[in-house]
Amino acid sequence: MKIANKISLSFLITALILTAIAAPIFYITAKKNLEDRIYAHLRTTAQSRANHIETYFKGHKQTVELLAQGAIFKELLSTSKEAPEYKQKLERVNKRINNVIEVHKEIFKVCLLDKNEIVVASTDKACLESNRCSKKTFLRAKEASYIGSIHICELS
Repeated sequence: MKIANKISLSFLITALILTAIAAPIFYITAKKNLEDRIYAHLRTTAQSRANHIETYFKGHKQTVELLAQGAIFKELLSTSKEAPEYKQKLERVNKRINNVIEVHKEIFKVCLLDKNEIVVASTDKACLESNRCSKKTFLRAKEASYIGSIHICELS
């Protein structure tokens, strides 16, 4: 065999050995970098969605707080049930609650409690005149506006 062929063959074998060593290292490094970038993107996307959901609920919490501060509710709660204008005020409150439900489809239940924690007005007629103070949600809502855990509503 000629010396030129031997040199060419040794360069070829050396190149193949180096390629066989370098290719898996490059592949593993590239794969790791790609996975890191994908996971970083997924983390930022998840954080963005979490911020969006938090902003969404804050907006609805503000809507509920504005609704709760309405003079129409305070008038009803400051009026005795025996007063002649009580029924008219109650009808106005029910109309207001129903209007809010129609405008905000994501709100499906509103209850107005008096100082004795008795439901005075509600979108759920089964709740009327009931004492709901034992419910965890109502106990938390007594202190401040409260949004419970997220769940699928089977009413819709």
